[in-house]
Amino acid sequence: MSEIGRDGRLLSWGRLNWEFHATLYSKANQPRLMMMFRNTNNSGERYARLQLALTNGIERANEEHYRMLEFFRKRSITPACNLLREHIDYARQSLSQMLYEDPI
Repeated sequence: MSEIGRDGRLLSWGRLNWEFHATLYSKANQPRLMMMFRNTNNSGERYARLQLALTNGIERANEEHYRMLEFFRKRSITPACNLLREHIDYARQSLSQMLYEDPI
């Protein structure tokens, strides 16, 4: 088991990840959209943890979070949205690769 899994940080990371993204999304003041994001997060959170555990991707994810935050602070919306898209797509691609190309 990875170091993250042994000490429980991976479980708390999922909650903190949602809080980070929810804080950014909340600025749009779109409650129905926020509810959709919440449902999507709840459905996929275990897969995000799996992706982090299998790929040791927590360092990359945290670095991307810091970059997103800087874009939002500077109100650089297009680069922030592009990075968010890449952030989600990388997690999807790396998990898919681990599950389908590398037998567990």
